Amino acid sequence: MEYMKHTLVDALNQKTCPVCHIVKQREEKAFWWFFTENYHDSEVLEDLIDTSFFCDYHANTLENNDHGPLSFIFQIMVQSDTQKLKNLKGLLEKTMVNGQQGFLGGMFNPKSRTRSGKTIDGVFRGYTSCRFCRMNENTSRYIEEILEELIRKDTAFRELYRKSYGLCRRHLIDILKLSNDGACSEFLVDDMLSRLKVMHDNFELYFHKLDYRYSHEPKGEEQNTWLDALNFYSSSKRSSGKPSAT
Repeated sequence: MEYMKHTLVDALNQKTCPVCHIVKQREEKAFWWFFTENYHDSEVLEDLIDTSFFCDYHANTLENNDHGPLSFIFQIMVQSDTQKLKNLKGLLEKTMVNGQQGFLGGMFNPKSRTRSGKTIDGVFRGYTSCRFCRMNENTSRYIEEILEELIRKDTAFRELYRKSYGLCRRHLIDILKLSNDGACSEFLVDDMLSRLKVMHDNFELYFHKLDYRYSHEPKGEEQNTWLDALNFYSSSKRSSGKPSAT
């Protein structure tokens, strides 16, 4: 707990959601290990074969890394899917409704379609999610639980949080859902209401200065309020920007 508290205190000093910051750090470290050593680990390969999917964001990240390990991985994934599809073809042919022409034709019959769906799930295990997204989700959940406990039990940490950038909307909602402590939830809600009021007031000031009658007034922090809002409504896949003063 002490190590994670230190990690979270450091994250609170960053100009981003603390959970997003730690998730991003751990993702970068995971990618380093993945391309350095883990890409040929049997458990990693088995998971990738079962998953056989990368989201667009992580596909772009992979694209900008070493192509050698990727070629090794994708060759195995292609071989695996080739065999799975051959197996699937044979299984689907057995589920055809009599008189149907071709195994795909049978899939348009409601009863046959149900059987075919189960057959497909059996071959592909019904499992198509990005490995790195799942890793980030697990990290987020773990950090959220630690953060909720610290806010609930540690007064000094709570004050550090109050002075920090604060949570993004997604992680705020996640922590509110997992917390069973009314005082902790009330603290987080009141804190976010204060932050949103600052954001709202800055938007008012921003549009005030767009009026030609007041356009001569000096520009300030309100010019970056749109970025504050973007960071609040986005995810750990982009964690940058300067927060408004709270």
